[in-house]
Amino acid sequence: MRKCLILLLFVALEGCFVDPVKDPDPLPYDSFFELEVPADFNWSCINQPHIIVNFKHNGAITTALDNTLVELYDNANNLLDLLTIQNGLVDLNPIIPATVDMLKLKVMATGESVQIDAGASTVDYIVENISAKVVPKMGNAGIEIQGSSTYSLFENSWPLKDDFDFNDVVVKTTCRWQRNAENFITEIAVVCNIEAIDVSLDWGLGFELFGLEGHEIYYLGDVMRSVNEAEKDENVKNGIVAVSSLKELKVGTTEFRIALNENELKNFLFIPYLFRLNNNGIQIRPFGAPPTQAQDMGLFSFYDDASPTAWRWDQGSKFAYPLSGEAAFFRSAENYPWAIQFIFDGTFQSCREGISIVSDYPTFQDWAESGGKSAKDWYNNPL
Repeated sequence: MRKCLILLLFVALEGCFVDPVKDPDPLPYDSFFELEVPADFNWSCINQPHIIVNFKHNGAITTALDNTLVELYDNANNLLDLLTIQNGLVDLNPIIPATVDMLKLKVMATGESVQIDAGASTVDYIVENISAKVVPKMGNAGIEIQGSSTYSLFENSWPLKDDFDFNDVVVKTTCRWQRNAENFITEIAVVCNIEAIDVSLDWGLGFELFGLEGHEIYYLGDVMRSVNEAEKDENVKNGIVAVSSLKELKVGTTEFRIALNENELKNFLFIPYLFRLNNNGIQIRPFGAPPTQAQDMGLFSFYDDASPTAWRWDQGSKFAYPLSGEAAFFRSAENYPWAIQFIFDGTFQSCREGISIVSDYPTFQDWAESGGKSAKDWYNNPL
């Protein structure tokens, strides 16, 4: 890796960018990551389906099953969420691997399970005989749901391209959450396993909380009532500093818990960010993530980065995530990423130092060059 060069770059970046910086001479980087990827590829292995399930009897929506529980599972029978039926319907918005194409909904009031196409937008569940089906009401308050684990792999060389081994920071994040009887989330707990870290540069790890609605995310108001075992990021609204120094923690586990204001959030997404300890404006995020409010916007479209140079953080504004094409941040001119994410409950085998991910995960190239259509489980097939 070009560690010396990168260290010199970050020393230079710590100064103020008062005068225009001339384009530097092209810097060498490893040719074994010269992939031909579609210009609109967003490097996502994750889907966020949005499905409305209507409960019907005699051709009309029925509220007879309101306030009873439904359980949502993936095709491997992993519990994804637990909700109550409200106003004759249930609104499903799980975060799932791109490999999952079918979901299972278990209706506790009837004891029945139905298969749901993950690509569907609406589904009708027919209640044949209400009098025989109705059971006492069941709330979900206080029941904790554990989601699947998400891996985040970072290159810490941004805005320079490097060896693309994606092992400079490897974080496995697992969320648990509680809902009240109206399906609003009351509390979220997050466990972060730092599985690999390059300690040549001192980074911190943060998470920004977004609302999730369908295939879009949006900026929230001040929804966090309290944060335990972590600190709020004073420079990022709804940002949490999970690890103040990865260099100090090295490989290890940390956990934090947040309590939310009442009846404000039904679905959420955390997006991680690395930040330099001595210059919080230098940050790295997954491909297509918007910058945080603390990001030095002058570093975009600088050196190897080809991101936009402007963004708005208006509360309530919605946008597709990840952003793609020329609208995407943390992308190179070749549409390469500096960080990628995928859902995987197993143990990811980090790449060897200085060895491109293409070499250690042979199907990664098929996945990338197909724009995510092929080899969707590349991360489960190491060399």
